[in-house]
Amino acid sequence: MDFKKELCKRFRYYKFKLRVNFENFLYKPPYPYKPFHDRNECIFIHIPKNAGTSVISLLNNGEETEQEHNSYWDFLRADRERFNRYFSFCIVRNPWDRLLSAYTYLSKGGNGDTDINLSNEINNSCRDFSDFVLNWLTFEKIYSIKLLNPQYIYIQSEHTGKIMISKLLKYENLQIDFEDVRKQLKLTDSLSWLNSSGQRKYQDFYNPELIKKVEHFYSTDIKMLGYAFDEDTV
Repeated sequence: MDFKKELCKRFRYYKFKLRVNFENFLYKPPYPYKPFHDRNECIFIHIPKNAGTSVISLLNNGEETEQEHNSYWDFLRADRERFNRYFSFCIVRNPWDRLLSAYTYLSKGGNGDTDINLSNEINNSCRDFSDFVLNWLTFEKIYSIKLLNPQYIYIQSEHTGKIMISKLLKYENLQIDFEDVRKQLKLTDSLSWLNSSGQRKYQDFYNPELIKKVEHFYSTDIKMLGYAFDEDTV
């Protein structure tokens, strides 16, 4: 072992920890980092409608915190050293299932606060999910409305096409996939599923025309994440 190199490495680490602890003492970690990111030495990319509320609740010891949907780039540009040191992960989901979940959530009022205008527009404009997909949904809307955003924009470099985070967990296999994260972060509690819509199997809501339309809108997600319409969920 190169003793001098190891000593320098340890010095840089403790210098980093001292800075992080000082920022948290002053309640001023750089946005979008929060104390639970530093406490667990992790970055969770919260993609909307992918069980993120449950993960954040666990990481934050069950305490409420503002729900934010930041991309890897938001974390990277805020503090490159944190980003490079911390274990980063996210949950991805079958796009056909995820879109139905977003529609169901919004048609029922969303969060009842910031979603209210969007919820009213959808309920006033769309007879049902089919009408929502075929006649209301556009590329402009899916890129401008957080709940409808494609998943790749949160985790993929637009310059290199590379996935920029350490681990992807599949929503469809979340309880099993999350065990690796729990061990990595030395979490003592298991993941409890919050904010579930409780809907029927998403396949029941689709016909061939709807399947093709969603494939058109979310083609990058489908290809990059390896999803197919008829993939089973658990």
